[in-house]
Amino acid sequence: MILNSLQQDFTAFVDRQPALPVLAPAFFFEEMFVTTKDAVAEPISDHLPFDTFWFVYQSSNGISRTIQNFALVRDREVRLWIIASENKKLVKTATFDLDDPASGEYRFSESSIRETLPELRLAIDKVMNHEQETGVPTFLKRLNKARNKAQAKSIPPYIIVKANRIVRPSVSTGEGTAQRPHMRSGYTRVMKKSGKRIEVQSYAVHGGINAPRDYRVKG
Repeated sequence: MILNSLQQDFTAFVDRQPALPVLAPAFFFEEMFVTTKDAVAEPISDHLPFDTFWFVYQSSNGISRTIQNFALVRDREVRLWIIASENKKLVKTATFDLDDPASGEYRFSESSIRETLPELRLAIDKVMNHEQETGVPTFLKRLNKARNKAQAKSIPPYIIVKANRIVRPSVSTGEGTAQRPHMRSGYTRVMKKSGKRIEVQSYAVHGGINAPRDYRVKG
């Protein structure tokens, strides 16, 4: 039920927004996210699956309403749109950088980012650790036929992140290989709009250099 609603609403949204990267990978999550607020808006330095992608998920504040979230991540900048259950209106709520979320632009209040950041952390963790499958819903097949007739490219199959099936972390590099556990060096990031310089700290990928190795014997 969650997936069907998310996929239909997201498909209608991106099809009406030609300026958005409609062909970027879109991850859909089977279960609803219920998280607590971050105390402060700390940066997210986790490894990301692609340079440009979508996280599409449903969340709850644990009290009453549910929210559909369409989070576009492009070069570590996040743009977030939501549809709240009580009014069904699509609203763009935030634009911020994962390395400096506190300096973003927020439609409601800056404190709202403290709800979104733990959701994004949870989504990243699930993408890196949970089993996935791809699929093309029937309504997307119909839409792609219409897009092709209009000389537009097909929206690619959606990526479903399974709720309870966990696999050993493995991240594609785009060349058919998986990244080994290692340390990613820190660097200085210059914000596009303000020119502000952000020091991004070093962090571990798949447990870092001390992670257990997975050796295989050929023969």
